[in-house]
Amino acid sequence: MHKKRIPWNKGTKGICKPTKTSFKKGEHIGKDHWHWKGGKKKTKNGYIQLRRPLHPFCNKDGYIYEHRVIMELYLGRYLKSNEVVHHINDNREDNRIENLKLLSDNKEHFVLHMRHHGNYPNHKLNNDDILKIRKMAKLGKSRKNIAKKFRIDPSHISRIILRTCWKYI
Repeated sequence: MHKKRIPWNKGTKGICKPTKTSFKKGEHIGKDHWHWKGGKKKTKNGYIQLRRPLHPFCNKDGYIYEHRVIMELYLGRYLKSNEVVHHINDNREDNRIENLKLLSDNKEHFVLHMRHHGNYPNHKLNNDDILKIRKMAKLGKSRKNIAKKFRIDPSHISRIILRTCWKYI
């Protein structure tokens, strides 16, 4: 009769045999973890996040953006989910209240960036191009010739002139 074989690693986590200092569930989390950095971390996008697991708008890991927390403390209320906090100097790590501006929604934030930066890498035209197109149209240049110069479709020239797109310029 054969003895029942017990695997050599039964009751271990990974390939090591358990010891009294082995990892136990619930230990070494939060402040007790050796990688703890005070509940502050930097995202891939360059924003600073704070660990606030009880905050109503924290993510699944319990973190919220530092600039939102600072704006909330300044206003004395939680921000609405649609409100956006803008960094005036575009430095995502500079979360001083003087550098933060509260905007009502993403649309307002987008328009602010378009006015400030002029163009985005994905756009063929920038603010100066739009002004030139409108000036050329006023001087009587044909939409076809303007479109050829800027290498865009003539129908887009019409939308620019009629202000159905690029309204804010």
